Amino acid sequence: MRIFLLVSALEGILFKDSIKEKLKVAGKSKTIAECFIQVSRDAGYRWQFLVNNKYFESTKFDQEGHDKELRDFIISAYGYRNNVAHPEKIGDLNFRPEFQYENLDESIKKNRLEQLIIEWFPKFLRVLLKIWVEKRFKDKDEWYNYLESLFK
Repeated sequence: MRIFLLVSALEGILFKDSIKEKLKVAGKSKTIAECFIQVSRDAGYRWQFLVNNKYFESTKFDQEGHDKELRDFIISAYGYRNNVAHPEKIGDLNFRPEFQYENLDESIKKNRLEQLIIEWFPKFLRVLLKIWVEKRFKDKDEWYNYLESLFK
């Protein structure tokens, strides 16, 4: 239940139909992942040290690789959440980014995904709240206007 609530909380903060429509027009269908990536970029947060265990081997930051790994992870977390929310439509889980699951048996991969969600999603939520406070948003309308401004 904790994992379901963590993933759903991120969705509640980042989902807006108008942003979903803009992303659909741009050929991107994963609204929450794309929105989180844009907020992170705008605020200067780099999550690569969380998702790429080889981050410190190179001093060059790879924005494209960072965004792909973060997108893949969030999409995997939403697949897990959707299986909990809709047990009648359980789908296959994508365990991404792949390097997090190297050398793991199939039976252990789901446990690894659960661990990663429990570790990272509270950090993601804290950052979003920090951004809200730093930018001094007074209500959700100001927050959603900010999100929309990232997709113009």
